Amino acid sequence: MFVYGEYVFNISLILSNDLLVNYMILGWALLWFALFFVYYIIQVVSKRENRFVFNFVVFMIGLIAVPIFILVKFV
Repeated sequence: MFVYGEYVFNISLILSNDLLVNYMILGWALLWFALFFVYYIIQVVSKRENRFVFNFVVFMIGLIAVPIFILVKFV
C-alpha cells in the first residue's frame, strides 16, 4: 500500500486489474530507464558530474511523481 496525500493505492490490485495497465507501467519504467541510461552516458562523456547530482535529484522526483499523477488521474 502506498499512501500519497489523500490517495491510497493498492498496487497489486492495479497490476492484477488489467493486462494493458501492466504493459503501460512496464513500458513507462523501461522508457525512463533507457532515458536515464542515455543521460548518464552523456554526463560521463562530457564530464559534468557536479551538475549531475542536482539533475539526478530532479530526474528522480519526476520519475516518482509522474506515474503517481497518471495513476491518480486515469486509473
